[in-house]
Amino acid sequence: MRSIRPDDDIMILAEKDTCPFHIGAYQRYQVPAAERPGFLARVREHFAKRLPATPLLCRLVEHPDGFDSSQWLELASCDLDYHITAVDPAETRTWPAVDDFIGRCTLERLDLSRPPFRVYVMSELPDPDQCALLIKVHHAVADGIGFQTIVTLLTDPTPKPSYGQPKRTLDETPPTAAEWTAAAEARFAAEAPLREQQAATRKAAEEALAALRTDPAMKRAKTPQLKLGNQITTARTYSTLSLPLARFRALGKTLGATVNDIFLTVCGGALRSYLLALDDLPEEPLVVNSARSLRQPEHGDFGNRIVALNPHIGTHLSNPLDRLRAIQQAMAVELKRSDIVKLTLDRMETPYGASKRKQGFAKYADTTGRAMPGNITVANVPGPAEPRYLAGYRQLTNFPTPILEGGRFLNITLRRNADMLDAGIMVNSRHPVEDRRLGEYLEAALGELEQAAAGLQKQFQQQSQQQ
Repeated sequence: MRSIRPDDDIMILAEKDTCPFHIGAYQRYQVPAAERPGFLARVREHFAKRLPATPLLCRLVEHPDGFDSSQWLELASCDLDYHITAVDPAETRTWPAVDDFIGRCTLERLDLSRPPFRVYVMSELPDPDQCALLIKVHHAVADGIGFQTIVTLLTDPTPKPSYGQPKRTLDETPPTAAEWTAAAEARFAAEAPLREQQAATRKAAEEALAALRTDPAMKRAKTPQLKLGNQITTARTYSTLSLPLARFRALGKTLGATVNDIFLTVCGGALRSYLLALDDLPEEPLVVNSARSLRQPEHGDFGNRIVALNPHIGTHLSNPLDRLRAIQQAMAVELKRSDIVKLTLDRMETPYGASKRKQGFAKYADTTGRAMPGNITVANVPGPAEPRYLAGYRQLTNFPTPILEGGRFLNITLRRNADMLDAGIMVNSRHPVEDRRLGEYLEAALGELEQAAAGLQKQFQQQSQQQ
């Protein structure tokens, strides 16, 4: 059995009907029209051979009275007719219809008494030479980096699949309640010195964080209130956008910025246009909820190892270059803060910790508040630098399918796909026409930043010539 860490358990306990906690990908594949009828069978056959090499072939079991954390119980196989299902062609006749299906499907919770994943196969798309998968994995299994590791385990770097991993032959049998409790008691006793060490580290970090908050240079922007409000419903508008990575890298080189700096600046410009169109642009800049990976080799590949970052994205600034510099300053503050905050996050399980967490979340009924600061979620997660193949078919897209949580009405997540950056845009839809224009706003903001960078470069060249 594999223990769930407290922060993985939170991903289960925090779920609501308006916010299932899973990570997903909408991937299109190059499939000849003649092979589309057999695509579903090929995918199931491929997954049957690959799943044992992933952390997905398991089910959740809880300690009877919450004395110990829940565990993932390993399985030899699963019902692929349930976990990998065909999508009705009526749902995928047009690209907007595909987006609508994905928006609805992301609101369906995963059943953790079964393996924590579902795959939806779209064999009929508007392009006659493409099929698609919507893959959902529960957030308790992996964070964004871990999810992409799972996708890498399921795919190949060449069109020829490799099926060399050993197969499991038996399902793991859970211990009796008495056996489980005895093993947990022994583990808690052995881990006591480490828990004391972690407590001392947390105390020192909390004191350092309190001192940091008194430094005017470390002041954070406050999350502004919008007319849109914080209430999250089940209405969703999903859309996608692919942009060349080379454009972001070129801007970064010219402007002395990272790809993520450029991404946040583009999001800031797009959200400024979006909120101006809705007459809802606040004087204060929007604050985003993002994440920084804390994963180290000793942590393994899966589970959640992230710390929140909450920079503003300069929506109050019309000049894209001013916006970039303001975002870089905000990110510098957040990165310094996160170096301290991360020391407070590493917590081992405690006796009855699982029970206490469950009781705590059962009391949490406020659906309008935010779990953390931020009007929106913006994430930039790694993806493959080279082409990938599944069951021999070339992966064409790697769009994220983001979730909405903590009262945030929008999530824009970016994931690399070879030479492209694929964005998944999820909105708690109140203004469908403007919501569907967010991709246009992002493209326009990128072009605006490129024009400003070109003007700056020209100015430098003229100054050099004069000297």
